[in-house]
Amino acid sequence: MGEENVFNEDVGYLKAAYEDLLTLDRMKKSVEKLQEEERVNKRSIAAMEKSIHDEIDKTIKERVEEIHRIYNKEIEVHKEKIKKIQQQREKKKNKKMNERVAEETADIREENRRLVTEIQTVFRKNHVPSFCNSKIYYSLFMTRGIIEILELFLTFVVCFFCVPAVICFIGKETFLANSKMPYFFYLLIFTICMFLFFVIYVVILNTTKVKHRDTLQEGRKVKDKIKANHKKIKAITNAVTKDKDESQYGLHEYDEQIAELNKLLDDIAKQKQEALTDFENSKKKIVIEEIKKRRNDALMILKNKQKEIEEQRSLGEQAIKEQNLIINKKYEVYLGKDYMSIPILDDLIQIMEAGDADTVSEAIAYYDGELE
Repeated sequence: MGEENVFNEDVGYLKAAYEDLLTLDRMKKSVEKLQEEERVNKRSIAAMEKSIHDEIDKTIKERVEEIHRIYNKEIEVHKEKIKKIQQQREKKKNKKMNERVAEETADIREENRRLVTEIQTVFRKNHVPSFCNSKIYYSLFMTRGIIEILELFLTFVVCFFCVPAVICFIGKETFLANSKMPYFFYLLIFTICMFLFFVIYVVILNTTKVKHRDTLQEGRKVKDKIKANHKKIKAITNAVTKDKDESQYGLHEYDEQIAELNKLLDDIAKQKQEALTDFENSKKKIVIEEIKKRRNDALMILKNKQKEIEEQRSLGEQAIKEQNLIINKKYEVYLGKDYMSIPILDDLIQIMEAGDADTVSEAIAYYDGELE
């Protein structure tokens, strides 16, 4: 078909071009719809594959946790039994150790009891007040050693400073609240307290230490002996406590029970590991296959649908190419690309149907404003 003949064609040529363009437009819309369906279906496939993957992970995690829970529960039961037996063992051991300490220190304790009785008898026989046999008395009136010096110093601090300070504080809030010379009374209170305590100290010193010096010195010797015996008792107690040999306490029954339970714990731990290994090597695959098999039908439906959509889209795209070639060969090469649009062709058809043009070339000229 020559270019001259085309431009001499009637309205039927334009209508054919118009219909071919409409067909091309429908093809493009159909392909666009297929492309959208393809995108939606791909998302559905991805979502389902993720769902299957998540279900597999969740199921495997639950199965592994169940294995841990079952064996850990049994392990905890045996650990609790071991703990209880260990407590019973420790209780018996402590009892036997105390009995051993009591036995090994019996002579020393008896000697201490005898010494206490003897010194009490001596004090009564010589009419020495019983408070003179106390630790505080020896610290205040027959001081010896760092500890007793510190006790003496603290006693003096309390008597000569703390007591009058408390009295002054109370007086400030009560009987000296309105005094115009409070510091004078504070000084007076400190002086009186120091004087009274000094007098009391001297009186006790003269009536006891000066009068019963020999008896008190004998009491000091006895107390030193008792103190030395206490150190011996402490040394023996420490030696017994640190003694690693427990065979003499009769604990073998507990040790056998603990050893048996520890063996059971080892067996359970081994069974647990075997169960986990078996699940990893065998049962895990079965779980995965079961889930995939159960979910595979729905996934295959989506994948088959995707394949059909892709095939239809591919055919549609091929049809569009062919239709474009037809339009280009039959119309666009003659009319030009500018006139190959549905609205312009519709206008040209209307021009010819209205009788304003008889040929395609006249319709174009009228459309372009060349004809009136």
